Amino acid sequence: MDTLKRAFKYVIRKRGKTLILFMLFLRKRGKTLILFMLFLTIGILVLSGISIKRAGDISQDSLRKTMGGELTIDVNYSDENPYYKEEKFEDGRIIYSSKQMTVDMVEKVMKISGMRSCEASVDTLCQIDDIDFFSGNIPIEEEFKNMTTVVGTYSTETNDYFQSGKVKLIEGKNINSDNGN
Repeated sequence: MDTLKRAFKYVIRKRGKTLILFMLFLRKRGKTLILFMLFLTIGILVLSGISIKRAGDISQDSLRKTMGGELTIDVNYSDENPYYKEEKFEDGRIIYSSKQMTVDMVEKVMKISGMRSCEASVDTLCQIDDIDFFSGNIPIEEEFKNMTTVVGTYSTETNDYFQSGKVKLIEGKNINSDNGN
């Protein structure tokens, strides 16, 4: 074994300064191993914490849906819906329209026993020429460059965008059934 060690050290001395650093690593492998284990443990703990937070958020949302009794009413985009209309244009655009959610519909839903709140919203894709949008990571076609999703809501207090903090009310009052449309 001494012959192998002596040969290895001879090769290291002949290779130059970079191998001297490797030799120092071999001589101080206890400290190096402790530092490696410390950084490995810190990295694992940070990644575990991020993973646990993400899993907690997902389970919280699913628990709210199962325990809170969330109800979703969507538009039936088929020919069976008497209010559904589809218009095709020469340039290839298609417009879908249907009967929109009204205050009367929301009030009927709220009369169902056990309902505590109702979040009614509708979203649509609109072209806005006066706004300069910043480009994102997903490449889009030229015809959609000035388009954005516009969301109409019955109540900003119960809307998912406001509840999650994605959208924040800067000034004015929340839209709710007390202050009207």
